[in-house]
Amino acid sequence: MNIKFLFTVFLVLVIWAGTSAQDNGLALIPKPQSIIKQEGAFSINFETKIVYKGKQKELLPLAIMLSDISGEGKLALQIEKLKRQDDNVILLTLDKTLEKLGDEGYTLNVNPKTIKLSASNTKGIFYGIQTLKQLAANDENKIPAYKIEDSPRFGWRGFMLDCSRHFWTIAELETVIDQMARMKMNRLHLHLTDDQGWRLEIKKYPKLTTVGTHYKDLPEMSGNFYTQDQMRALIKYAADKNIMIVPEIDLPGHSRAVLAAYPELSCRGGEFEVYPMEQPSGTVKRWYEVMLCAGNPKTYQFTEDVVAEVAALFPSPYIHLGGDEVGKDIWKECAHCQAKIKEEGLKDEEELQDHYTRFASEVIASHNKRMIGWDEINDRGAASSNDVVMVWRDTGVPQAQKALESGLNVIMCPQHGCYFDWGYSGNSTKKVYNWNPIPPDASAQEAQLIKGAQACLWTERVATPATIEERIFPRILALAEVVWLNPENHNWDDFLSRLQNHYPLLDKWGINYYHEDEIDAEEFNPGKEKPALVRHAFIETTLGIYEPYYAEYVFDGRTNTYFWTNRPPIKDEYLLITLGELVKVNEIEVITGDSKDFLEHGILEISEDGKNFKKVADFKDGMATAQLDGLVIKAVRLKITDDHKGWMIIKEVKIK
Repeated sequence: MNIKFLFTVFLVLVIWAGTSAQDNGLALIPKPQSIIKQEGAFSINFETKIVYKGKQKELLPLAIMLSDISGEGKLALQIEKLKRQDDNVILLTLDKTLEKLGDEGYTLNVNPKTIKLSASNTKGIFYGIQTLKQLAANDENKIPAYKIEDSPRFGWRGFMLDCSRHFWTIAELETVIDQMARMKMNRLHLHLTDDQGWRLEIKKYPKLTTVGTHYKDLPEMSGNFYTQDQMRALIKYAADKNIMIVPEIDLPGHSRAVLAAYPELSCRGGEFEVYPMEQPSGTVKRWYEVMLCAGNPKTYQFTEDVVAEVAALFPSPYIHLGGDEVGKDIWKECAHCQAKIKEEGLKDEEELQDHYTRFASEVIASHNKRMIGWDEINDRGAASSNDVVMVWRDTGVPQAQKALESGLNVIMCPQHGCYFDWGYSGNSTKKVYNWNPIPPDASAQEAQLIKGAQACLWTERVATPATIEERIFPRILALAEVVWLNPENHNWDDFLSRLQNHYPLLDKWGINYYHEDEIDAEEFNPGKEKPALVRHAFIETTLGIYEPYYAEYVFDGRTNTYFWTNRPPIKDEYLLITLGELVKVNEIEVITGDSKDFLEHGILEISEDGKNFKKVADFKDGMATAQLDGLVIKAVRLKITDDHKGWMIIKEVKIK
């Protein structure tokens, strides 16, 4: 018998069990690259100390951070310099032999006597602390014993928040930063300018914030922006949690706020107004005219001046300068733009945008920084080797592949998988988890050019911090694991088990996460055939149908499918469900919309005979609920009470 062989097999099985097998009690997200469960647990008490080597003074702030291990201020652990090897201590140590794990890697060994957290860099210690705090979160008095070796898959693990469409206070941004830090995310991309407001103080152009945030008819929503001093403080707050803030100044499109403040930068001059998302677009003057004049020398001077102040304010080596969705019809009619095209020997308005892109890139490079731009900057190869292409359109695969083949760095945040303003039917948690930032045809060398990925939350329809949390949680937990954990260690069932264990932590931290009814379901792709109904019934509607999103989806028993109209509903249109037999009903719940396209003006009606209807509920925030207490009914009707401005989604009518 080959004893050596058997021992080797046994050892491999033990290691496999520790790193791959599902631990039903584990709530860690993201999961470490290697985690081996050990016997017992480390008990924390009033005698427990955090110790560090005296010469490693940079560890003291991290020790202070760890001292409130529960995050609730219940128990502040003592901190001492290391004198001797004692039990009942948490030892923090910097170890240059761990440089193989990179700046953000760490090792963590928890046993019943001691905890040892080691890394080559304070960043690694910080992330080890996040792991340790998660392990302690369910029971701060006992930390289960594990042996962990960990480091991230990508260096860019980000979240983009739109601060223009709706403004977020410094305190609200600090909360976002705290949540990101727990998940080991390290890039906060702030979309600071758009048509709805310029949110960053630029001293040379004060009207950007005095006029560019002023809503004529809504003074109570006006005047919201970040001073440079406020932003400096926020940058430091984020840096203390290993998060880099990356500013985005969106030019030359999405610039209504600029034109409202400085109309001389437009092609036609005249008066512009900035407007909030709450104001119907049809009431806005010149709503389609949102681009700077690319033939005006003042536009280029404005760009230089703004970049200079932004570069001086933000330590980030990157400045995002937008570049997406630039309408060019007005450039075609603009004498200045046409003269610029002729002067530079350009072919058309598309090449005029490329000219501006190259100029902006050179300006940013002159400040020893790199330009990030949305993927349109590379549609015709205008991106330079110094630029970073942020891929967003659709799946992002062709745009990413084009950039990679040109040797450009890429950050992935495609709509499919990363746009969290989309509802959970369009981007479910499972879809996010199963998404891979590396395009399928990328070579190993090209894959190295991908810096990482990020979630994006555009806030057209997100107006409160609670809605931010509902949009991003739990999906951002899935993305955090995608960008941290190597793909060979990804396992949806294992993640789902840990996510279920993680929900109590979200509750403990006061996070308003979304309850995804069908979290384990496959992505909704409507087929040619109409779905089976959850019970015998007949569906009738006067609403337009965007096939194949049939009306029958409202009564198929699933909340991740939906009926979608092909036009805005108008007053007195309806959707009728006639039941095949009389049904005793306690409650009816109707869910509409999927981050947008809600039923905004409507009532819920019932009928006991299928002919005569009475109202039982109004729709509010896209939902209607009626308590019927055992009433026997024959039909349910959703009736439109006023014209809508957009299409409508009805996800489910639940008869309970």
